[in-house]
Amino acid sequence: MRKRIIISVILSTIALTISAISPTDSFKNSNDELKDNNSKKKVVIKNIDEDENKKEETIKEDNEEQDLKEESKTESTSDTKKEKTSSNQQTKVASNNTTTSTTTSSNSNSSTPPKNNTYVAPRTLTEWEKLGISEYEYYHSPAPNEGEIAFYSSESVCANEANSIVTKYKVVTNYGDVKSYSENYLGCWIVVKLPNGSWMFYKEFKNREANGEFNYLLRNT
Repeated sequence: MRKRIIISVILSTIALTISAISPTDSFKNSNDELKDNNSKKKVVIKNIDEDENKKEETIKEDNEEQDLKEESKTESTSDTKKEKTSSNQQTKVASNNTTTSTTTSSNSNSSTPPKNNTYVAPRTLTEWEKLGISEYEYYHSPAPNEGEIAFYSSESVCANEANSIVTKYKVVTNYGDVKSYSENYLGCWIVVKLPNGSWMFYKEFKNREANGEFNYLLRNT
């Protein structure tokens, strides 16, 4: 009987102890749950805030892009208007110039008689111009390879003079006519042949004859 009472008291004490401890544990568990819930709520709220910030940034970027597009359209429209204005001004200037030119041409045609388009042939060079000499030289100067003029007379005069030199000095002579560039007869030439085989024109022969040198040449050549 005593044992039962003691056991009953012990059980009662244990029951009271458990009942006293249980509310505390339950309270602790409740607090822990509240903390977990609050932490989860904070995470959710933080995620929501981050999403809102991202949406705001996206909207801001979209607005900025839209503003840039609007500015680009405005500038393009302005440039197009300027180009149209410039083109219209150039067209007006060209039209005015054409009108002025037409008016001037019309006035010129009405005041100036038409000119005859006569073909002017290029001037033909003369024979002396082709040779690079004067007209006088062309008709009165000996042509190249012609002899030196001994007499401005007929060739018969040169023939008689040449024969007289042969008779006097016993030398060989020759003679011929001299013509100009234009093939006009100018006179005649005479040459005297020396013993060494060289030839001497008539003027030089006469100068040496006058000085007494010709006989010396005949003896020493």
